[in-house]
Amino acid sequence: GLSVQVLEKGYKGYKTWGRSLWDVTSDLQKYRVEVISGRTGVGKTMLLLELRQHGYQIIDLEGLANHKGSTFGHIPFLLKGIEQPSTEMYLNRLAAEWFRLDPKQPVFIEDEGHHIGNVCLPHNFYKNVLRNCNRVFRINLPVLARVSILVGDYASCDILELKGWMNGMIEAIKTASRRLGPERTATAIALIKESKVDEVAKLMLTYYDDLYDRHIESAGGTGSGTGERKSRIIEVFSNCQTFNGPELVNSIEKLL
Repeated sequence: GLSVQVLEKGYKGYKTWGRSLWDVTSDLQKYRVEVISGRTGVGKTMLLLELRQHGYQIIDLEGLANHKGSTFGHIPFLLKGIEQPSTEMYLNRLAAEWFRLDPKQPVFIEDEGHHIGNVCLPHNFYKNVLRNCNRVFRINLPVLARVSILVGDYASCDILELKGWMNGMIEAIKTASRRLGPERTATAIALIKESKVDEVAKLMLTYYDDLYDRHIESAGGTGSGTGERKSRIIEVFSNCQTFNGPELVNSIEKLL
């Protein structure tokens, strides 16, 4: 049979409880939140999963959202028929993950904006957890490593075989056209049609890098550029031309 639990005060009570978890009045100081940040393509989610393999607590915000967080983040999921949850369901999932945490142990979370695709992060979680953490580990990788990671995320062999990949990529590029400009947009679309995904990745880095830098360093995030983030930003470097999870974990452990 099924193991059943009854929610005190019902589902409405559960939602109210979930929203209150990250209020200013909540005891958030007891949690050791460590934020993993960096420019696109540095393998932040991969690093989170590597940290979990090493026994650390993580909350995978993008995994809960079924989205990789970028302009192209929906493509690997949508082409496989995996849709995003509603914002309400996302809050429920995130609250359950938070409730399971051991406050005595560090928890690693990826730096995100207000939205992950169509899902909205709870306002108080974004403001009081992500933007108000003590430390941010900014991961720095060589460009070649970043390109390799992006190609693996969005143009691996299994993804390329999925119906609708090229059209999905082209539509995603078009959504970024205002920032890319008409010339770079046309170039990116032409490269996609020729399946030159490495070149597309390099071109898109010029679009994302400045945006991510301002998000990491500004008080409000999301590229606003206003104010200065109170969190201490710690640089973590790797010179490997491919993602080296154990090396990055070792570097972070020395800084904990």
